[in-house]
Amino acid sequence: MQPAYISWLGYFNRIRNSDLFIYLDDVQLDHSSKTRFTNRNKINTFNGPLWLTLPLKIKGNNNKKIYELQIVKDQWAKKHKKNIQFNYKNAPFFYDFSDPILEAYDNNWNSLVQLIYHLDNCFFDILEINTPIVRSSTIKTEGLKSDYILNLCKSQGATEYVSGIFGKDYLDQEAFRKAGIDILIHEYQPTPYKQNFKNFTPYLSIIDLVFNEGIKSIELIGKGSKLTVL
Repeated sequence: MQPAYISWLGYFNRIRNSDLFIYLDDVQLDHSSKTRFTNRNKINTFNGPLWLTLPLKIKGNNNKKIYELQIVKDQWAKKHKKNIQFNYKNAPFFYDFSDPILEAYDNNWNSLVQLIYHLDNCFFDILEINTPIVRSSTIKTEGLKSDYILNLCKSQGATEYVSGIFGKDYLDQEAFRKAGIDILIHEYQPTPYKQNFKNFTPYLSIIDLVFNEGIKSIELIGKGSKLTVL
């Protein structure tokens, strides 16, 4: 999967359920307003979900790959930290797990992916996720779209590839079959959990689960997933 900023529960569930996870960081940023989560995600507030977006340098970045993208140096870190503190300070486990997460916003980040990798590691520690991880930018692989994914799988000796639900629309199933690699479609429906605002809101950042459920997040993150052979 593409790296994603303070991502949702399904992202961490898929990583947890994999024998090896590859950050797809050497492709161009998905610019769709509906599916782009690489540089933004939602937290909960009294008034409903709030987007936290990392501002990216636009000039010269249109054709750059994700691992090359730079964050604009403005007040985003201060704003994100303030919003997280304000909206979760009364959550049951905020003070148990917030220190390493909030400290990340005190660093002077330039690279988008380095910030994402750092924050992901904070949550891996909390959720006890020990899946080996590599970055596609470090693998010498060729091809486009489905062929590129297939070649990444081959490079790691994979026998199964876990894909999101949109994989069935663009993956060359016959090519995977000939390569002896099964495609597993991963679907995830968040299990309702306690939140610090009324009415359960799904599909929020992992921050919401951790600050509200603490160590129980390890159990909850494992629920709600379904793998189907394509």
